[in-house]
Amino acid sequence: MWAGLILALAGCASARAELPPPPVRTAPGPVARLRVHVWHATDARVREEKEDDVTGYTLHVRGAVEKALVRAGYVVVVDPRLEHDVVAKIQTNYQARSLEVGGTLVTTLVLEAPGGLVEQVSGAVLVDEHADIDEAGAAALVDALSASARVARYAARLARPDVPCAPRGPAIASD
Repeated sequence: MWAGLILALAGCASARAELPPPPVRTAPGPVARLRVHVWHATDARVREEKEDDVTGYTLHVRGAVEKALVRAGYVVVVDPRLEHDVVAKIQTNYQARSLEVGGTLVTTLVLEAPGGLVEQVSGAVLVDEHADIDEAGAAALVDALSASARVARYAARLARPDVPCAPRGPAIASD
């Protein structure tokens, strides 16, 4: 009896179907060779750096941007101690939102290089009634980076033919 109840409850928990990741534009040549570190993309990194005002939604958006960067062909550097060209910093507006039954997170992605700002883009990331973020908003931010003339100029100045473009494809799954 208990086994049947547990199986039934487990089935309810996974009743929502996994959606495929949203499409993202392939980053053009030199831009795809940028080695990008996503700042504080994990709980562990946030704790290490004592970033105490980050929300779970911000972490989810950072993770979604990281996955979209991979799908777009960027070279994503997970460990901040390893060599990287730019740092992607993502923040969400979590003070002026009401998410009881879904909502919108205003999100800013700043791409920084050792010499300063490379690009800044903003957009909306939707949160559904299950408190899950819609990764299409993160994909749109990455699309904006890929289309940015400022990012293209910065990447061209680096001229890094030694860094291979990351392979596109189902190398990463959406969680």
